Amino acid sequence: MKRYQPPKWAIRFLIWFCRDDLSDAVLGDLQELYERRRKKIGKRRADWLFIWNVLQFLRPFAFKHQTKNSSKLIPIDMFRHNLLLTYRNFKRYKSSFFINLIGLSTGLASVLLIFLWVNDEMSFDKFHEKNHRLYQVMRNIGEENNIRTRESNSDLLATALAEEMPEIEYAVPVSRVISRGILSSSQKNIKADGQFVGKDFFNTFSFTLIQGDRNQVLQDKYSMVVSNDLAVKLFGSPKKAMGQTVSWDHKIFGGSHVITGIFQKPAGNSTEVFDFLATHALFMEKSPMDVSWHSNPVYIYLTLKQGIPVDPFNDKIADFIKTKNKRSKEKLFLRRYSDKYLFDHYENGRQAGGRIDYVILFSAIALFILVIACINFMNLSTARASRRLKEVGIKKVVGARQQSFIFQYGGEAMLLSFISLTSAILLVFLFLPQFNFITGKALSIELDWNLIFGALIITVFTGFVSGSYPALYLSRFKPSEVLKGKLKTSAGQLWTRRGLVIFQFSISILLIVSVVIVYKQIDFAQSKHLGYEKDNVITFEKQGRLNESLASFLAEAKNISGVVNATALNGSITNNNSGSGGHSWEGQSAHLPSITFTSTTVGYDYIETLGMEMKEGRSFSRKFANEEEAKIILNEKAVKMMELSEPVGKWVKLWGTKREVIGVVKDFHFQSLYKEIRPMFLLCDPGHTTTIVVKINAGFETTTVKKLEELYHLYNPDIPFDFKFLDDDYEALYRSEQKVADLSRSFAGIAILISCLGLFGLAAFTAERRVKEIGIRKILGSTSLGIVRLLLADFTNMVLIAIVVALPVSYLIAKSWLNGFAYKISLEWWFFIGAGLMVLVIAWSTVGIQAIKAARVNPVKCLKDE
Repeated sequence: MKRYQPPKWAIRFLIWFCRDDLSDAVLGDLQELYERRRKKIGKRRADWLFIWNVLQFLRPFAFKHQTKNSSKLIPIDMFRHNLLLTYRNFKRYKSSFFINLIGLSTGLASVLLIFLWVNDEMSFDKFHEKNHRLYQVMRNIGEENNIRTRESNSDLLATALAEEMPEIEYAVPVSRVISRGILSSSQKNIKADGQFVGKDFFNTFSFTLIQGDRNQVLQDKYSMVVSNDLAVKLFGSPKKAMGQTVSWDHKIFGGSHVITGIFQKPAGNSTEVFDFLATHALFMEKSPMDVSWHSNPVYIYLTLKQGIPVDPFNDKIADFIKTKNKRSKEKLFLRRYSDKYLFDHYENGRQAGGRIDYVILFSAIALFILVIACINFMNLSTARASRRLKEVGIKKVVGARQQSFIFQYGGEAMLLSFISLTSAILLVFLFLPQFNFITGKALSIELDWNLIFGALIITVFTGFVSGSYPALYLSRFKPSEVLKGKLKTSAGQLWTRRGLVIFQFSISILLIVSVVIVYKQIDFAQSKHLGYEKDNVITFEKQGRLNESLASFLAEAKNISGVVNATALNGSITNNNSGSGGHSWEGQSAHLPSITFTSTTVGYDYIETLGMEMKEGRSFSRKFANEEEAKIILNEKAVKMMELSEPVGKWVKLWGTKREVIGVVKDFHFQSLYKEIRPMFLLCDPGHTTTIVVKINAGFETTTVKKLEELYHLYNPDIPFDFKFLDDDYEALYRSEQKVADLSRSFAGIAILISCLGLFGLAAFTAERRVKEIGIRKILGSTSLGIVRLLLADFTNMVLIAIVVALPVSYLIAKSWLNGFAYKISLEWWFFIGAGLMVLVIAWSTVGIQAIKAARVNPVKCLKDE
């Protein structure tokens, strides 16, 4: 009769692992059991049951019980025994249990919050179906060691690339500036944000079309695609909106448009956020001066065909601009579209970080906090080691092996980790609203596999790291020594504990220094004189009747009590990213490289309203003729790069038209302090402005704004008066840094709290180890103050070492971060010494409590255990 055999690898593993503990009788019993099961339930299920039986016999999970016939392992009894011991230890040493629970729960909660934030950051723009082959065309300008990277490109580039590069599936231009406007239907006027895009936009990006054909919705010049929310606001439902005509109230791009499609706003994180889309053909028609290889008003996105590698294609398009403009020194390259959000910073033509730096930073902080919490468990477990000497000794005498101790003490750590996970989840639910407020996000806990798997991995890692050292430490004790109460501590073990504490406080000092540096840099950015006055200045969009009646509105606004001056400009004062090149000027040297200028179109009184200073010449004035057609003002940086010695009176040729330089304005910041001031020129054209700027007397903001609102509604009775203060716009440039500072401050506090718990544990260990020494010293006349000083000395040395280690590292990190700013603070010595002293005082306070407690113990109680 055929004899059924269990899986051979399982038998071999069982024999190898159990070695002499596995008798032939036990193996025969297992095989007979397998045969019966094989006949009854089939081979597959019998194999799995046999493997389960093998696992039950693994030696590390149970004590060995000797019998006459064989040695058998009873894992269930062993598990119950260890669980009972763990419960009793937690109950007996409540203070250690709660300190560990607080430390691990706080650490895990911090890690889970950061995990949610990092997961949200990493998900931006990843929802597009063609993400793996969707790219943005970038360009590098300049020569080696002076290369500037720009995202914008020529209006003509998308068409040229699509026609001449067979590797490209679609190439889509998208307007750089989102155009705010009023969309009207019957009696409804809705403010909305729009963008100009190419006809293949919906073939390139995965924005869902509810109504309309993705190949046809943007074919006609006056087509418009609106979001489902906007369709409901204008017409009541998306179906009713299809085919309807809406009026777009915009000075340059306004007119009647037909709704040809309805899209669903993306549910995922998207860098492209808009309410409606107009056609790029309309943009080119309304902005003819931008249709040039010298002008760069749009972003270009493209998808490569399946199987096309990006690196060879980058080599192919690098000099593409030179085939269209021989004087160009620009080189094109592709950046993955989904990298736009995280990897947006370039230095000398190479990718050099961006928001990914913050992702890495907070991931590192999460890891450090978790490690600090694990260190606490290690210190407290080893501090309790002397209390468990007899338990360890007796178990070893009756035959317990090292594996069983590792399983027991490692299991304690794992169990505590999962208990801490429960507490951490409760803390996350409790503090998530505050965390969302700080980060400006709308994070929520959704039980998806990513979160569950991530939480389990983090918890298991925590239990393994925190329990590994105590388990190995306790399992190595010799029975003869532990039963005599002789617990020898080697120099290596002593320095391991001290090194862990040094590591904890080094990280705390790094975080404190980081918080101080970030706050000082933000304060510097917000208090630095920008070359104009940003206080008590409000801005609002030029809409409705203001497009035709700007001059009269500004004249009436200036007559309002409390208004100092009023003007208008095109775009933003604080974040001007425009760029144009190919211009020439009188006295231009042949050796000069091509210069990319930033430009701003302004109204009269722009310089006076913002309190800018003229270095030479004059500003725009209604007293002179041809100001709007033939005059230009340069900034100091432009004059320097153009190498003009006497610029006033010379001509500059822009887009084929010569303009006379009438003045040079002193340099002012029109971007964040991350970037150096670039060459710039101002043009006067009130008709082509989009934003109204009003300067108000300090102390009269409320009443003056109310009067301005009344005047605004005389021109636009149906349009809300939405205004912003200029200093708020400027602060928004550093919102990311402010969030980083707030988060760093919170997590620095958590790291210090957990570190102090660890220091408390080590102080308890030291006091317990030296209890007899303390008793003898007191009997010999030592005072309580002397005992406190004695116990503080060792910990003071450890914190001082942490300061010495952390300060140079924090200096290098701070210097590296500040290098990202063109204008930055100086690193003062007190930033670092102050952080060190703060940590030292906190450490003294923590250890002092335990030291005073030890110093006040009756010496008789200290010695009677001898």
